[in-house]
Amino acid sequence: MPEMNEEILEAWGSDEGLSFLSQDEDLMMADAASLPLLQSMVRRSDIPTLKRGVLLSAICVLVFDNVPDWDDDEPDCDPDVGQEALSFLVEHKALVREIGEDSISDYLKEVVYPLIGLEFEGEI
Repeated sequence: MPEMNEEILEAWGSDEGLSFLSQDEDLMMADAASLPLLQSMVRRSDIPTLKRGVLLSAICVLVFDNVPDWDDDEPDCDPDVGQEALSFLVEHKALVREIGEDSISDYLKEVVYPLIGLEFEGEI
């Protein structure tokens, strides 16, 4: 996959027919270097709701992968990235509730929702 940049994400976000993968798109997009771009794009109302949900899920993946309590043995864990992604989700909790519910996988919700002050009521 080419390096994520604004031009690629802009094209993806404006065309509902484009995808990086048919599944696990959020995992492909969850790159620490792309976090500021993901944050910027998810706030844009001109991006379709389903795409914004994928962006939110990618940010949740960054929390999941980089919060030390969950990845103590993971050498690629970057607590600064985890904290930056977590702070964004806390600040945009209403957005997570509004558009993320159907886009964020339960395994992510189980870990991330309590950290941002939301209840996870599903079953894994």
